[in-house]
Amino acid sequence: MSKNIYLTRIKLAQFRSFASLDVELPPEPGVLVVHGSNGLGKSSLFDGLEWGLSDQIDHFRKARGVKKVGHYLARWREHPTDPTSVAMSFSDGETIERSLASPESVTSTLGGTVADITSYLRAASWRQSISALPNYLLLTHILGQSTLSRLTHRDAAERFDILKEAAQSRDVEAVATAIHGRGNTVTVRAFARRIEALEKEATRFAELLDQEERLWLAMQGSGAIDDARSLTMIAELRSLIGEATAGSRSTASSIADDLDRLEAALDRARVDLRDEQARLRQATQCVEAWRQHNSTRAVAQSALAETVEQLTTIAADRTSVSGEKAEAERAHASALAAAEVARVHLDRLVALRDVRRAAILSKSRLGDAAQPLREAESRLVDATAQLERAQRRSRIALRLDGEVTRIDEETDRLQDDADRISAWKAKDQSIQTLSAALTDLENQHPGLTDRLRDAEAAMTAAATDVEAQSRTLSLLRETATSLAGAVATIAATLPEDACDCPVCATHFGEASELRARVGGAAERLNPALLSQEEGLAASRRRLQDLQSRVEELRSALRQIQFQRSELAAARDQGSKLFDRITHLGDVTTDFDAFMRGLGTEQQRLKSRRARKMVWIQRLRAASGADLQNEIQRLTRLRDKQKATRDSCARAIEDGQSTLDSHEARIQGLEEQLGLSAPLSGPPLGSAIDTARNRHQQTLDVVAEARSAADFAIERLRRIDASEAATSARRRELERQLAEVDAQLRLVAEKWADLGFSSAPPTDDDVSDRSAKTADHARDLAAAGDGLERLRAGRRAWASQVTHRAALDGLREAIDAAPNSGRDEIRLAAQQLRDAKTLAAAETREVKVIAQSASQDLLNELDDFNAEYIQPLDTLMKRINQAILTDPRVGIDLQVKKKKIEQNAVKAGDLPSNLDDIDPVLIHSEGQMSALAVSLLCAASITFPWSRWPALILDDPMQHNDAIHTAAFADLVCNLVEQRDYQIFLSTHDQAQAEFLQRKCAARGVPCGVLSLLGTGRDGVETEFRPATARGSGSVANTSSIG
Repeated sequence: MSKNIYLTRIKLAQFRSFASLDVELPPEPGVLVVHGSNGLGKSSLFDGLEWGLSDQIDHFRKARGVKKVGHYLARWREHPTDPTSVAMSFSDGETIERSLASPESVTSTLGGTVADITSYLRAASWRQSISALPNYLLLTHILGQSTLSRLTHRDAAERFDILKEAAQSRDVEAVATAIHGRGNTVTVRAFARRIEALEKEATRFAELLDQEERLWLAMQGSGAIDDARSLTMIAELRSLIGEATAGSRSTASSIADDLDRLEAALDRARVDLRDEQARLRQATQCVEAWRQHNSTRAVAQSALAETVEQLTTIAADRTSVSGEKAEAERAHASALAAAEVARVHLDRLVALRDVRRAAILSKSRLGDAAQPLREAESRLVDATAQLERAQRRSRIALRLDGEVTRIDEETDRLQDDADRISAWKAKDQSIQTLSAALTDLENQHPGLTDRLRDAEAAMTAAATDVEAQSRTLSLLRETATSLAGAVATIAATLPEDACDCPVCATHFGEASELRARVGGAAERLNPALLSQEEGLAASRRRLQDLQSRVEELRSALRQIQFQRSELAAARDQGSKLFDRITHLGDVTTDFDAFMRGLGTEQQRLKSRRARKMVWIQRLRAASGADLQNEIQRLTRLRDKQKATRDSCARAIEDGQSTLDSHEARIQGLEEQLGLSAPLSGPPLGSAIDTARNRHQQTLDVVAEARSAADFAIERLRRIDASEAATSARRRELERQLAEVDAQLRLVAEKWADLGFSSAPPTDDDVSDRSAKTADHARDLAAAGDGLERLRAGRRAWASQVTHRAALDGLREAIDAAPNSGRDEIRLAAQQLRDAKTLAAAETREVKVIAQSASQDLLNELDDFNAEYIQPLDTLMKRINQAILTDPRVGIDLQVKKKKIEQNAVKAGDLPSNLDDIDPVLIHSEGQMSALAVSLLCAASITFPWSRWPALILDDPMQHNDAIHTAAFADLVCNLVEQRDYQIFLSTHDQAQAEFLQRKCAARGVPCGVLSLLGTGRDGVETEFRPATARGSGSVANTSSIG
């Protein structure tokens, strides 16, 4: 009895695009094809199965907002009240249900009768652990439409993580990691912490020893100063520095503080000394600056007096030159006015002469333009008449073209009617043929359904009888001896025509004699066992006969059902064809007469069309293009003559307008000149020469006046420049005097700030204070030397005290006796330091050994993984060859440490010397899709970890130019027949769905079809056609399953 389980029911509620879906499946191996257009919910249905089993959908793992599962799994609708759920029922009666309370939920609730899905699905023979159920499902059950979830498109490390547990390598890897492992593992960190602790201990002892030795060497020197001598030196230093004691006395306990106070006092005194020296340098600078500023002030006062005298002289010169300039400018203005009057008179005379010449030329041109205008008008009338005649012929031809077009449309309509009638007639004859064939089949098999039911019942009863007799035979065989059982088995299975004994090879002349002897022996040894085996053999032959009879009846039933579906489809098509000809009237009464009438009408229309084409050719000469070319030529000729006429008319109008303008201009100029009689010819030329001479004389006067005015202006400009420069110099000198006075005030203020009472600054005051400062500097230098000697002596004294403390610290670190000497303490400390150093080195050596052992284990594990992956790789290539039939398309799987690399197979177009290359780079998307199908099927067969042998394939034939549909269908049927698989697959192509259903029916594989029809107010609308009972049939082409 099979230990497999099968999915028997899928139920969705408010899940993505589905408001509700309830599909019941037979509890046996088979195929479910989900068909529908893109976007209706095929992938959502398969996502629901994945979510129900693993609580996640792998190809959503990198999407933003993936944790808010209610937002994208719950069906979008207003005022949601019902929960979102996916329920799956199996053939053993168990149910898995997963639900979301609302669209805002982020966690799901597991219901149903299965508490642990992993344990429920695990096969009894699968001993490996299953730590991640989603990885196992992606490896052996689920092929998503998205490449994100397919193993062929994952990272090599991810591919290894998914496969390593199924390949039984995780436990060995855990042992290697516990020993040492690769990278920064817990064991590696423990080794590091142990080594670090030992090294710290060794370093601490070494530092204590070094410190004690340094202090021992430091205290061996001389020059230590005790407390009494220190107090005496402190008093002397205070007198040198000039520090006030304020009534306090130094003691032995305050020596260190007194030294710090003396150091601070000495630093303050040195700072004060440096400040005093800086003040003396500043005082010297003040004396020098006072002398320089007084010298500069005297020079500036002398220059300022000279500048004021120069400004007085410049003002007098300005007054004189300004009068001369005004007189010159008045003379220049008068000369300009006279020159302008002369120029205007000359321009008017010249203009009068030019206009008279232009008027004479315009009269001549106006007379020449009249004759061309008359000739152009005559040619325009002739061209217009020719164009109108050609256009009348074209209009008649166009009207005839329209009538021919209508005749052609009517002819086409009649031909379409005739074609539709012929198609309906042919389909009607096909329906009659199919109906007669169906009637013959039904007559050949009357009462087929009842006979099939009776035969199946008899077959079931016969199978029950065979099973009961087999159990009885087993019990009899258990009680009989081995020899009796063997003889009884020989008697039951001995062929009718056998003449040679199957035990001793003795030949008998007659087969009946052999059978008699065998039967006699069996009856003597165990008569009941012989009778039971003969009865079982007869029951098995009867069961085989009944099975053959049932299969014959099932085949006949499938033929009848197929004929009925073909007849229904033909009748539906015939009804649609008849609906297209109902507007023609009653066609069925006299079909031949109706068709003859259509032919007569077509012939009449053909004759009318021929007559009209004759007239069209006459109107258009040889072809329609000749008439159109003639019209275009005449149109161009008419337009050209019209343009010529218009040009001549515009020339006459322009000439007359120009002549009128010239005459008006002449009259205006004569009035401006004040002439009493017209002036022209030689008198006008003489008047122009006289006016030109007068104008030239006035221009000479203007030039003389301008020269005098420019001379006066230049003198005045030079005076202004001299006055500006002198004024600027005066302001600069006044500014310099103000700056010098300010600098003198600053020097005086700075001198007073430096503590000098005398004014002005002198060298004598600076010299007195410099002598006092030098004496104080010598005292401070002596105090600094004394303080340094005192500190060195105190440090030597303190080293002796510090060494005793360091030696006590070393004694405490090694826990030595209080009366231990220095050499004993140092020897014990050195021994502890050496022991800690040796322990650290030994620990480091153990770590290296553990690392080497761990590396050896991991290397052996890599070799094991590489060998274990070979069966999967070989089977994948066989499946890939079956569905692609192209040896050039494939992948090689190779284990490299913690990665499973995939490389394109080096066959066909790839050169053999090419390095390993990712198949994604050279194979198309369709070929990679086929490789993903091959890898999933191979992994599902190689790793039989689940009691539910199933494949969930979301649109595996989305590139049917790569995956051959027939080969894929054979693969699916073989998986169902040979491996008892339950396969779910989807396709958006209706032709593919129908082909798969026919292929499965021909092989006797149960195949149900779930059609997604469209989306309505209540979600996706579906239609489910369940699978027929399982049977067998002929196979034209099969692909083997390993």
